[in-house]
Amino acid sequence: MKKFGMFLATVLFLWFSGEAVAAEAKIAYVNLQKALNESTAGKDAKAEMAAEIKKGQEQVNAKQEELKKLKEDIEKKGAILSKEAREQKEAEFNRKSQEFQKSFMQSEDVLRKKEQESVREIIKELEEIVKVLAKEKGYAYVIEKTESGLIVGPPDMDLTDDVVKIYNKQYKKEKEKK
Repeated sequence: MKKFGMFLATVLFLWFSGEAVAAEAKIAYVNLQKALNESTAGKDAKAEMAAEIKKGQEQVNAKQEELKKLKEDIEKKGAILSKEAREQKEAEFNRKSQEFQKSFMQSEDVLRKKEQESVREIIKELEEIVKVLAKEKGYAYVIEKTESGLIVGPPDMDLTDDVVKIYNKQYKKEKEKK
């Protein structure tokens, strides 16, 4: 019973001292995923990736069509080809099929890495804006909403829209310089 009393006293002390600290320290939150998706840079990056995916898909379709024709050719002419010629055609088909699969996997990997790098760069830039904004507005802590497990918070403590506005202005200036 004594241990429980000490535990309860410790919990209550921490609870009330935590409230005093929280009253003094301003806390805000930001949803970086939302900022990424709503920012002009994030939208441009998605559009660029979509264009690259479309281009890659066209190449994939062309290679698949080539493999399909080769397979059909083997099936049509298989009966009239010599055993040796048929085996050569099948070996060619298998080689091209494996090359296609390897190429496809490499292309996917390159695109995935490019997307991750793009997202990482934008998030890094957004985080820098959050730091500046927090300092300007006097926030001691800014919590990332999606990673912290924060489900809901007061709208006046949400910096996401401000971060997007500032980032869009910076992005527009950088884009105009180019």
